[in-house]
Amino acid sequence: MSTIHQMRIEFDAPEDRLLMSIISKDGKEFRMWFTRRFILLLWPNLLKLAESTPEAAAQASEAARRSIVRFQHEKALAASKFTTTYDKDKVVSQHFGEEPVLITQGGIRRIDNPKGPNQVAFMTKDGKPVTMAMDDVLLHSMARLIRNAVKKAGWNLDLGVLAGETPAAADAQPTPRVLN
Repeated sequence: MSTIHQMRIEFDAPEDRLLMSIISKDGKEFRMWFTRRFILLLWPNLLKLAESTPEAAAQASEAARRSIVRFQHEKALAASKFTTTYDKDKVVSQHFGEEPVLITQGGIRRIDNPKGPNQVAFMTKDGKPVTMAMDDVLLHSMARLIRNAVKKAGWNLDLGVLAGETPAAADAQPTPRVLN
């Protein structure tokens, strides 16, 4: 299982997919394609994991749980460095080779040790597994990166309010796209 050093998620318009690039602490780069369909399957699992922290799970009401999750999300994002350039110089090897792989399955789970990392597991189209350790800061950072890339893609997906948005902002209509 690799530990994440840096990650980025960008929309690739010609592919109509999100490209997730990860550099592990040991210098391996993982480049993976996420489809719109896969994001629809992944997002609820990200929400469940964010809501499974002991502090959030202990809340009796849904409103209190969501408030705790939003607070944890904002705290995690404050600890993240979104302005740091993706550091290709740290890459020692390409885990899958030069071309990104298509991810078709995935799972995220909290390790029983509350202080331990979460486990993120993806499966490529041809059955190759990718398993990584992801702490809560990276989990919330990944959620923000996905949300921003999905918004840029114009996929009109309802990704909930995990990112600290107010419900009104999450329900706002996206800017209309002009097709030529």
